Amino acid sequence: MRGDWEHWGLGAANLTPDRHTLWNVGVAKTWHLPKFQKVGLSFEYVDGKDLDRFSKYEFGFFSDVTVHGYQSDKVRAERAAAAHLTYGFELGSIFRIDLVGDAAWATDAASGLDNELLAGAGIVGTFIGPWGTVVNMDMGTALAGPDDGWSAFIAVLKLF
Repeated sequence: MRGDWEHWGLGAANLTPDRHTLWNVGVAKTWHLPKFQKVGLSFEYVDGKDLDRFSKYEFGFFSDVTVHGYQSDKVRAERAAAAHLTYGFELGSIFRIDLVGDAAWATDAASGLDNELLAGAGIVGTFIGPWGTVVNMDMGTALAGPDDGWSAFIAVLKLF
């Protein structure tokens, strides 16, 4: 509930803060192939009601809808439909690497997005590193849409 927030910014006095609602629905399936290969396909739809700039959907690594290569907070939308395709190789919990393709169609009246295509491709992987560390990586590049950058996240975890 944003009803007790102070007004700030240009035109803030005209806003009437209220409750907002977010919802999403999705379906995903992974097929395991011979020789430790796998293929995955997923679809999702996100929408909301009374969204402001803080509650709209983003498309970065830490967001509800991920499009590889997009930085968080670069694009925000009130509504989006997305599809994700993965092809990977997995050897138990020791080694995993996936090639990922993402496409999302975003709509946001305030930003002028009307089913704007956001597309990206990336590589996601996890492997055991030296000294018993777990290395997790997620790298991608934007292919279509208002972003033209790339993103990389690498985490090294030491289990004690």
